[in-house]
Amino acid sequence: MKKSILDQCENLFGSLQNRPDIKKRIYNYFKNPTYDNWDNIHCIIIKNFQTIWNAMIAYDPSFPKQGRTTDEKGNVIKEWERIPTPFELMKAIQQFVR
Repeated sequence: MKKSILDQCENLFGSLQNRPDIKKRIYNYFKNPTYDNWDNIHCIIIKNFQTIWNAMIAYDPSFPKQGRTTDEKGNVIKEWERIPTPFELMKAIQQFVR
């Protein structure tokens, strides 16, 4: 049986195949691509200590290099300039882990 692209991703604890909690966060973004959901997944490590955000920048060099800014109380001061579409994110992850 062929592994999904997310099952080919690895973080410090091994394959994401063994981390349904993390995969659920990513799938949630695919279903509902919001700024909050992007902020929830952009820092997930997917390969060689590199994050989903790193994958997006590698896929699209014009992708924002600066993220959401919050104050000391967690209030958003400046939002992400843009977030990826689900298609862009899947292509970026595929490119990054292969």
